[in-house]
Amino acid sequence: RFTKIAKPGDFTAKLWDLRAGKVISSFQHGFHVTSVACSQDLSHALTTDGKGAFLWDLHSNALLKTIAPADKVSLIAFSADSRLALAASGSDVRAFDLDGQLVSTISYSSNVGCLAVLPDGRYVLSGAGKLLSLSAFPVQVS
Repeated sequence: RFTKIAKPGDFTAKLWDLRAGKVISSFQHGFHVTSVACSQDLSHALTTDGKGAFLWDLHSNALLKTIAPADKVSLIAFSADSRLALAASGSDVRAFDLDGQLVSTISYSSNVGCLAVLPDGRYVLSGAGKLLSLSAFPVQVS
């Protein structure tokens, strides 16, 4: 089954079955959804509506945890092994374990505008202002 997480113009993120062309489930938010990410094993999704990052169980469609609830999160991503959630807020990229505990922060001199984790899981690629930065991933999760 091919799936896609989309962020439509309303207050939901939607999980689609691309072959059937149907919405499998919707995840309700309080504001417009601005960013979505899906774990490699398709078990979890991260979403943000700018008021925090939200971890969802894709099997039960349940909200598991609000990560970084006080932050104005603009971008989100999973680590390559899906054991960490990354949330960009202002000039910081924070890494959280899936229990919501902060494990690391990467800070820049201007606001982060793009965020990706390279497939080997060792590096974070991010852009802040006119700077494109490749940072060694600062944490090891056991």
